[in-house]
Amino acid sequence: MRNKSKISFTAYKVLLLMKILNEENLNLHEISQFFSNQKDVSTPLSKEVILKYLNTLKASGYKISKPASSNDYRYELLKAPYLINLSKDDLVTIIKLEYFIENLFLKELDNSLKNVLNKMDKFLPEESGEHYAEIKESLYEKNTFDLKIFDYSEYEEMIHKFEVYCAEAQRIQITFKIPYEESEKTITLEPKELNYKENKVFISGYNPYNNEHQDINFQYITGTKQLPTKSKNTRSSSPVIFKLKGRLATTYTPYEGEKVDKDQDDYIKVSTYTEEKNNLLKRLLRYGDDCEILYPIEIRETIKETISKTLNNYKN
Repeated sequence: MRNKSKISFTAYKVLLLMKILNEENLNLHEISQFFSNQKDVSTPLSKEVILKYLNTLKASGYKISKPASSNDYRYELLKAPYLINLSKDDLVTIIKLEYFIENLFLKELDNSLKNVLNKMDKFLPEESGEHYAEIKESLYEKNTFDLKIFDYSEYEEMIHKFEVYCAEAQRIQITFKIPYEESEKTITLEPKELNYKENKVFISGYNPYNNEHQDINFQYITGTKQLPTKSKNTRSSSPVIFKLKGRLATTYTPYEGEKVDKDQDDYIKVSTYTEEKNNLLKRLLRYGDDCEILYPIEIRETIKETISKTLNNYKN
């Protein structure tokens, strides 16, 4: 802690106590241990000192619950004295966000939002909670969310499974149907994330055997198996590098995972790691002669072959 001589060390510890109680409920022993692990405090606080700090917060207007055997005698910050007044539009936005995330069936994301809202509730006036409940009930009854929500319920179980796969960072084996064909294909994937595109859900990850980033549509997946091998890399170590010129060079907005370097006065050089190869090729072809793939050579050859086949369609 800087400028120790210019602040009250006791006031600092009271503020620190307020901060940790906003994050989680703690008993006296846990509070003491927390302070002993802080480099600016470094010594455990006695029960008497902690109670004094708690009473200071209460005197300042903070509502703190009394400890009980039912919660291991933990203290909980219930309400802060300085409250945030949210408008009706603010509350509607929060409710829509909840509804949207619920329909993605991502447990971790849903829990994170609930955790944020629980913390935020401590800084809202009581009437905000009442308005929130009334607005939510009205929106659900009338179904007037004004949101384009796609129905992913058929993939709920699979979404939960792949969410765990991504969190555990282990390789998986996926068997899937090849679109418009009767055959199936099995690949090994180091899963990175789930992607939602309109009414489709994809598992996105790195294939260590062909050194490619791949997106697999849930619609075509017929089987999965978690392998005992940990993921070594969640993205390809070899980027695709391309140049853009002309108007594209000045107006191009990088996609997620892309790095842009100024190459020449009328060129930019883009390196991308994360986009699935087939999707990337389709995108780059749309840029026409304002785009040139520099690396790797296999992608250059694929583009040349695609352009050649396209030209053949127009020979006659």
